Amino acid sequence: METDTVAIIGPQASVMAHVLSHVVNELQVLLLSFTATDPTLYALQYPFFLQISPSDAFQMTAIAAIIMHYGWGEVIAIYTDDDHGQNGISALGDKLANRRCRISYKAVLPGPPDPGATQAEIIDALVKVALMESRIIVVHTYSNSGLNHYGLYAYDTVWIIANAVKAFFEKGGTISFSNDSNLHKAVGGALNLAAMNVFDGGKQLLDDILQNPLFGSVGLPGSCLHS
Repeated sequence: METDTVAIIGPQASVMAHVLSHVVNELQVLLLSFTATDPTLYALQYPFFLQISPSDAFQMTAIAAIIMHYGWGEVIAIYTDDDHGQNGISALGDKLANRRCRISYKAVLPGPPDPGATQAEIIDALVKVALMESRIIVVHTYSNSGLNHYGLYAYDTVWIIANAVKAFFEKGGTISFSNDSNLHKAVGGALNLAAMNVFDGGKQLLDDILQNPLFGSVGLPGSCLHS
């Protein structure tokens, strides 16, 4: 990001999205992620962060509706110990409470920056789950197997950027950057904040993306943005 940048695709993890969102807000550079689905990544707090895939809040609403439909009063939650897992399950708990259901037990697995749960840790968690009364389990964690449906969102992310940039230039937009004195004063640790510039057309490009009326391979991308 020390080179002039107008948009970034990524990151994959919600944890990193929280960190980078503060930086892109200052630089007015768009950050589009198709896998960071943490429901606490609000548009008001992070206006330049765009969720291409639906927020976990929508997923948890659907799961809570299914649980209520089948009359399951209690469920067990297995999730990763990071922002993605914690906030997703927190959203599920809220949705269940609205339907007079609840999470009776939470099994937490190690998450980033740790390497991940070992086989022994997974077995230990499952043994504890097996001792619980409820037999309905909601798993909210990462998976490296099976069809990666986020690939479709990745395709749409690139497609959205291309169309928005085209509209940006058609409206007379130009690529220019300016210095931000606030960044020069900040202590960025490993980040060389003084070398970063603000994208002057960031707000206009953001508006062009949010006004995108076209459909992608997963539907209307704009319906997921800022969820």
